[in-house]
Amino acid sequence: MMLPDMCCVPTDIREEPEVAPEMQRMEFEFKADRKRRIAEAKKKAEEEAAKGEGEVKEE
Repeated sequence: MMLPDMCCVPTDIREEPEVAPEMQRMEFEFKADRKRRIAEAKKKAEEEAAKGEGEVKEE
């Protein structure tokens, strides 16, 4: 008896190998650091924009 195609397990899907806890921690720290740097850059840009707007209004 043949099974329909939709009942078969796809052969192109592979399970990811287990990632070592050290690597998981490094990835977590990298992502957290990246988010922190982006937030700091955004805050700095907003402060500079606000400062720039204040200088224009004073003229």
